[in-house]
Amino acid sequence: MTCVNLLQSNKFTEKRIAYIALCILFDEKSEVLLLTSNTIKKDLESSNQYIVAVALNTIGEVCTADLCRDLSVEVGKLMSSPNPYIKKKAALGATRIIKKCPELLETFADRLGSYFEDKNHGVLICGISLAIQVFRQDPAYIEKYRKYLNGIVININLMHILILILLKIKYLRNLVSTNYAPEYDINGVTDPFLQVKFLEILQYFGRNNADASEEMNDILASVIIST
Repeated sequence: MTCVNLLQSNKFTEKRIAYIALCILFDEKSEVLLLTSNTIKKDLESSNQYIVAVALNTIGEVCTADLCRDLSVEVGKLMSSPNPYIKKKAALGATRIIKKCPELLETFADRLGSYFEDKNHGVLICGISLAIQVFRQDPAYIEKYRKYLNGIVININLMHILILILLKIKYLRNLVSTNYAPEYDINGVTDPFLQVKFLEILQYFGRNNADASEEMNDILASVIIST
């Protein structure tokens, strides 16, 4: 009950502690979660991005099927947020919701296009995680989003060209700063987490499709050789 009371606090620090406690101390069987629905819904509509974010984190971690149904509309709206910090967390919340409530899949699947087109790496990673979950549950959506395959292949190719440049000419790193984003660099590799997500989703586009498999053949060979 202390956790529930802290959740209703006007102080972000107290609210954040309460949300972390919900994720760590409780699971889906905890009756305490039933008492948090209205507060989470209110926080999802907050003007404070950090309050919205911790609420979305909790949905992604411990949301029950009943809570998923109650909060699905709010999460769906946040998937269209212009704020990348909120948008990426909304995708993770949506991933949890369709796992728990497959009947809500259509509500979120139709919003995937904006994630494939986003340039923010965090948004892309979370959007692709959501897409993979959608494709697992309903392969019919693969064909709908196959048009984004070429963009994914191009993105992987650009990343690996950049990696080769950085490895061979480390001192010229500043000269390629127009394409190089240091915040995504991990030991000379450009955002390996996003690359892994790209590679993971390619299997869905390539499955039982010779043309798509041929399209991604060269870049897969390049990844194998240069990594």
